[in-house]
Amino acid sequence: MNMGNEIVVSNLTKYYQGHKVLDSINLSIKKGEFIMLLGRSGCGKTTLLDILGGFEPFHSGFVQVQGHHAGKRDDILSLDSNSALNKANDLEFKQIGLQYYAKHLKAKFRFKKFHQSSIYQIKPNKKCIKIFQEYALLPWKSALDNIRFVLKANKIINEDSIAMKYLKIVGLDEHANKFPSALSGGQKQRVAIARAMCLKPDILLLDEPFSALDYFIRENLQKLVLHLSRSLNMTVVFVTHDIDEAILLGDRIIVLNKGKIVREFDNTNKPIKDSRDFYHLKDSIAFELQGFEEMVEYNI
Repeated sequence: MNMGNEIVVSNLTKYYQGHKVLDSINLSIKKGEFIMLLGRSGCGKTTLLDILGGFEPFHSGFVQVQGHHAGKRDDILSLDSNSALNKANDLEFKQIGLQYYAKHLKAKFRFKKFHQSSIYQIKPNKKCIKIFQEYALLPWKSALDNIRFVLKANKIINEDSIAMKYLKIVGLDEHANKFPSALSGGQKQRVAIARAMCLKPDILLLDEPFSALDYFIRENLQKLVLHLSRSLNMTVVFVTHDIDEAILLGDRIIVLNKGKIVREFDNTNKPIKDSRDFYHLKDSIAFELQGFEEMVEYNI
């Protein structure tokens, strides 16, 4: 069942405050696939992404990432809010601390009162990196130093040259010494992308990373991520609520609604934007998201 699949999810269920937020999720992702998780707010797409990254526990089912399957939460991550901040040498901090300020980390790892016998979690893995919408740059470090920090934390030598290399890849080498406050939203996200890429991840998780950016910057960053994922043969799982973005980027589009996968669309042969095929696929996806009673005909 798992042969050739980098990520395997079977009958995954998660509850939050007694409410089922993920319901019997089944999903297999092959190496190098670009997967879009598409759905309305509250459909469970970000929760699923966080489970794959090891940021969230779940209650039942099977999850395997790069051959490593989830274990009981107590055996993997049993931290309270104070001890989390003192784990600077742990893999969990290296993966998560690079993306959150200390206050975010403290909130994320605040101990929750679960029934521990039924809580499972994937261990965070430095080869599975997440990029956030809010950039999560350290404000007291320059663009270059934000990337150097990641490399140093992971004991990678020649951090200066590597950091500059990836800043150049994303087109920010001339802004290396600027602090986040002096960068635009698009530039901050480019730093976040460079910071993730410098670790050469096998899996890249993105949570609506471009939704706060204007159309032209968003389009350029979409092309950048697509190019980098292809050139580095990365597996990408990308959360979005934008149907156009899903069609333009995804090899497969996974539509979620009320915690369930309602349909998968094969998008290997991506339609040309604004073509008849593009709008037909867009209507089909919208139907699954909103339950349109009838499809719109386009006479193009």
